[in-house]
Amino acid sequence: ESLSFSIAPKPAANQITIYVNELLADSRYELYDITGKLLQSGNIQAYSKQLDISLYSDGVYFIKVISMQVEITQKLIIKR
Repeated sequence: ESLSFSIAPKPAANQITIYVNELLADSRYELYDITGKLLQSGNIQAYSKQLDISLYSDGVYFIKVISMQVEITQKLIIKR
């Protein structure tokens, strides 16, 4: 089984949860804006990770989950 993740809710407003299908050592997330600027990052130490996104404007963002040699990116839309 390969690494995968989901984000809820969609679209997001003030908080999101990242759900990973398997917990691997050294798993982390990175949140980027549409220009590719890194806004926040951190470790994933459980099957779900909550992020506060209340400081970010409405728009399109990207969340990358990195574990071992695997990187997966998904689009996140913030809309209030």
